[in-house]
This record gives sequence, structure tokens and C-alpha cells, in this order.
Amino acid sequence: MNQSHEPIRLCGWDVGGAHLKFAGLSSDLRLVASEQLICPLWQDRAHLRAAISTIHARYQISQARHAVTMTGELCDSFITRRDGIRLITEVLNDAFESGEFSLYGLHGKWVSPESLDMRILDIASANWSASAHFIASRIESAIVVDIGSTTTDIICIHSGEVKTRGVDDFTRLKYHELVYTGLVRTPIAALVNSLPSVSYT
Repeated sequence: MNQSHEPIRLCGWDVGGAHLKFAGLSSDLRLVASEQLICPLWQDRAHLRAAISTIHARYQISQARHAVTMTGELCDSFITRRDGIRLITEVLNDAFESGEFSLYGLHGKWVSPESLDMRILDIASANWSASAHFIASRIESAIVVDIGSTTTDIICIHSGEVKTRGVDDFTRLKYHELVYTGLVRTPIAALVNSLPSVSYT
């Protein structure tokens, strides 16, 4: 937690289905805040509002710019991924006082809330791409294993480039670059195809 109470100029957010991750940079790009808050978005989006309010109360972010990734649109509480992205973006739009935020899209392309509908599926679960391209800019070759609450990303970096075959969840699952096994909420369907029948009589 940031104890210096200095103003934060750039905020990074990752909106997941179970947690909200936050990082804050000062005007000279020093990391001065980093938190993970429990945020069961799958129950109600009010939890996202509450978690963002907690960050507002702890840090001076009223004049900050915001960069956002998300996977929370996959929650069962949303009928479609598009609905999830729109509703999460609405919550963010209401919560950020400055109104200046961008959503990270695939291939490192940033999307403004105003142009969201034209590129909405680029936003879906693109946080793996953000991590991969950041690491590729600093490490020439690596295998990145990112274990989250629900899934695990396996990403190959070679010669400073991200070398994945898949781009979205479906193709990344197909090529075994995304595994539905995590630390907290591994879906039962990722472990077994069927369950034995049980008689209670």
C-alpha cells in the first residue's frame, strides 16, 4: 500500500471476475502503489464499484489517467462477453473522475470508451497480451507462465517477439496456450467431462 500519499498520475487496472488489481505510478513513473482487492464481480457489479471506491479513498488518483485490461466480462452474470465489456466500461466511466481512460486491446492497440463498439472483442481477455508484450520489450526469449485465479497463460517469447498461435480464448485453448486451471476458481468442466451418477435412495 502507498504510504507517501503523493498524487498518482497513471493508474493501471485489471478487472477480473474475482479480483481487482491496481497499480499506481507517480509523475516520474515510479511505482508507488500496488494492490489486489477481492472483487466478486460474478456476484454483482456493485462489488467493482465498491473496490474502485476503496482505491479512491486510499490514493490521490483524481487527476490520473487510467489504463485498463479485463477478463471479468467472462463472468456468468453477463449474458454475453459484449454485455460484460459494456457494463464494466460503464462502471469505470462513472468511477473515474477525470474520465480519461483507455482499454487495452490485442496487438497493443488502445481503445477509447467512445470507440468501444467498433472494437469491443479486441478488449475481451486481452490482459495476457499486455503482459506478454511488456515482457517481450525487455527480455529477448522466455516462456511466460501466468497463473491466475481461474486460468493459466503459457506464452512463448522469441527474439523479442510474442510467438503465440492463438489470439482469443478459443484459439489459445485450441493451441494449449490457455489452460482453464487456476489457483482459486478452477472450473469443474476443466477437470472432468462427466460425474458419476449418485443415488440418494
